[in-house]
Amino acid sequence: MSKTHVVKQAEHLSVIAADNGFGNFHRIWDHPNNAALAKVRNPHFLFPGDRVFIPDAKQKKEGRSTDAAHTFQAAIPRLFLRVKLLDVDGAPLKGVPCEVTVPPDNQPVAQAADGSGTVRQQVPRSRDMTGRIVALLPPKAPAAARTIEYDLLIGNLDPQTELVGQQARLGNLGYFAGYAARDVDALLWAAEEFRCDHVGKRIPTRPPIKPAPPPAEGEPPERGPDERSGIDDTALTDKLRQVHGI
Repeated sequence: MSKTHVVKQAEHLSVIAADNGFGNFHRIWDHPNNAALAKVRNPHFLFPGDRVFIPDAKQKKEGRSTDAAHTFQAAIPRLFLRVKLLDVDGAPLKGVPCEVTVPPDNQPVAQAADGSGTVRQQVPRSRDMTGRIVALLPPKAPAAARTIEYDLLIGNLDPQTELVGQQARLGNLGYFAGYAARDVDALLWAAEEFRCDHVGKRIPTRPPIKPAPPPAEGEPPERGPDERSGIDDTALTDKLRQVHGI
């Protein structure tokens, strides 16, 4: 039976599709009832409180004889995690050897960053995933090579139009944007520094913080009002998404 699903933290459309018996999330995302949401969201970056229409799953029938064994294959797209490694100047760490640990095996997988500094690893369609990446940096002196390690909260990155998504992207790029949604001053300063570096001019005034939308009738907000807001500057948020990579 069709229904409306209210998104929770760390849920993206591949997870929601798997929970509802869909192998391909486009069967949900491309439904006309989700057209308005698709205009403002990326299916891989939903936000708590977003409402996704789940259509009825359609059964496919295949006629086969009963006196033989038959093999059926379902085309289910694979899901990948992408991590981009940059140095302190924002240049990609090309060819850096890495070890990536992700579910379900949780065993380190050795690989190297590509020419853009990106590491790509397949992950399951499940929620609340954590991982780890360890990168071996080439030495700049005769000393031994250094390693850097990052814990990965897979599926937890919020949209770049929301305050917490802006904080996370700025933080990933090396700009301190605060520890929590209440750290608005830190976010604004980080956004100004980012714009100086990537747009080439200072923000003449502080970018406005858009007001939080009210919760749906009869439902409490999934987040606090500060978290359901953000810098209301399309040029800035588009550039942030471009530089961050998603």
